[in-house]
Amino acid sequence: LSLPGGLPALPAVSPNARCCRFRPLYPFFAALLYLSGYGVVVLTNATNPVDGTSFVQQGVLRLEQAALSQSPVVVSPGAVFDVTPVGTPATPYAIGRLNGVGGSGTVAGSIVVSASGQLQPGMSTGNLTVTENVTFGSEGIYNWQIVNAAGTAGTADGWDLLTVGGVLDIDVIPGLLPPFRLNLWSLSSTGPDVSGSAANFSPTQSYTWKIATAAGGITNFAADKFVINVSATNGTGGFANALSSGSFSVAQSGNDLILAFTPGLNPNPTTL
Repeated sequence: LSLPGGLPALPAVSPNARCCRFRPLYPFFAALLYLSGYGVVVLTNATNPVDGTSFVQQGVLRLEQAALSQSPVVVSPGAVFDVTPVGTPATPYAIGRLNGVGGSGTVAGSIVVSASGQLQPGMSTGNLTVTENVTFGSEGIYNWQIVNAAGTAGTADGWDLLTVGGVLDIDVIPGLLPPFRLNLWSLSSTGPDVSGSAANFSPTQSYTWKIATAAGGITNFAADKFVINVSATNGTGGFANALSSGSFSVAQSGNDLILAFTPGLNPNPTTL
């Protein structure tokens, strides 16, 4: 499938595959490549990329070369975005300034998130799976949503989770390169998403939320390789719950990447 001039074509594809329709965007920018049905669509051209968002609702969208280098991709549950054929030999799929990956489906292959590239697990709050390795690089972005502070990671009644089949590498040099960005986004409800205070959060309590897990482990972790944004930024709603003087931090616990909240000193001082 070649997309001349960045505009969708309507080729003959697998019997059950329907592609290349324009729909309203979720959750990144405008106009998109839309794939439904259970076939396999292969994008082959590197010189004329898709310019809008690609929505993989069903089936498999497979890349060859860099056909989606300027296209955010949203992968629905059960669908697959296959980046394993990228390059010869295969190289990780680069998520940078003009693209991103989101949704609750599966990315087959390895990805690098840097240079303002966006990662957003879940169709709302939910889990995004990457079968091989993931690299968090300088100025990459993880837009992380939470609807219930006492819920379960990777579910509609909890918070976002990235599940990595290989290694999660934190490839940032503190002091020399800008850190990886974690944008917090609390929701008061979902379906549709409504930005607001998450349920069951109190600034007087400590919390730990698993935001990523890697079967192959986490390498090169250091807390100062991350910056945490609690204000609305990059299209997110920010963390709306009152924090008092509490603070967030990122930690590693075995194969898990953890977002922690620590209450401030004397959040409820006693008046004598």
